[in-house]
Amino acid sequence: MSDLSELPRSFDEWPSSDGLRNYVHAVPGSWDRPPSPDHDFAVEAVHMDVCWRLTQGLDRFASCDPAHWATQRGDPPIAHAGWIYDTDPRDWGSDPDRLDRGLTRLPSRGWLGRRDTPANLYRLDNIHDLARRSDGYPPRVCVFALRPGSESELIEALNAKEPPAPASLLSEDELIVVIGFGGEVPHAPCMGIRCRHPLAETGSAALVRDLAIADRHVRANPGAADREALVNELS
Repeated sequence: MSDLSELPRSFDEWPSSDGLRNYVHAVPGSWDRPPSPDHDFAVEAVHMDVCWRLTQGLDRFASCDPAHWATQRGDPPIAHAGWIYDTDPRDWGSDPDRLDRGLTRLPSRGWLGRRDTPANLYRLDNIHDLARRSDGYPPRVCVFALRPGSESELIEALNAKEPPAPASLLSEDELIVVIGFGGEVPHAPCMGIRCRHPLAETGSAALVRDLAIADRHVRANPGAADREALVNELS
């Protein structure tokens, strides 16, 4: 991809049978696509800013692998989370049934010798908290954006005996946002949104605005794009 102007300026909408609406914005990618740090950092910053704008007025939470160094940054977790929402938005169109399944345990990884380890659940008080949680494993961050006062209900659901269905976690105006990062095969950032209501116009407007700013940032800083600096510029 030569520049960010080639990226779509709108979200694709995918069907599901659980009553939720599903929106995806993704950089076209493949297993053969080499990582493109400048463009990937820029798109990651755009997705984080769009997520933050869409979830204004809601309490935001994210789960993170406790084994990863990202969990050592910022405030401590508010709770453990036995279930996580580990799903790649790029698969939503080809495998809509995946959207309806319940949450899963943290994936087993033999090289760490860990199985069924609970994730940590963090409150996100600002967009920089989101950026700090973006380096966990899997290379995606799932944001639960819920009405104020829902913290205890979310913690209970994420630690229930049976995995909660995504639709059971959301009431009107609440969202689940999944942001995938460029280090993930096929090496292309992506963003998925699950909600009960049509996506607000602020989402598409923010996407158009942010991609234009990110394109200018990458052109002005060839080989030296800075995600943190761009997050500050976008916000």
